[in-house]
Amino acid sequence: MWFVGLMVGAVIGAIGGGGESIFVGGIAGIILGALASWRLLLYIGALLNLQIDFAIAWQGIALGAAVGIGVTLIGGLIPAISGTGIRVKDALEA
Repeated sequence: MWFVGLMVGAVIGAIGGGGESIFVGGIAGIILGALASWRLLLYIGALLNLQIDFAIAWQGIALGAAVGIGVTLIGGLIPAISGTGIRVKDALEA
């Protein structure tokens, strides 16, 4: 469950855009995703009468960071590829 929270948090953090916002947004998204998934696990654990301890797995952080950077790069690659279909002169005249 925490794994999903980290991935969602990384994607939310990556929505910010390019440059340093990839790093800052990704870190913020991972932290928010970890906290949100921990709270959700506590709630579900309380319903099932279980005790849930907070633990961070480095694999989850690495995967969350990779997903966040990957989503940002793919999101920027699509407009870049579509922008190559127009000549510079035509773009400046528009």
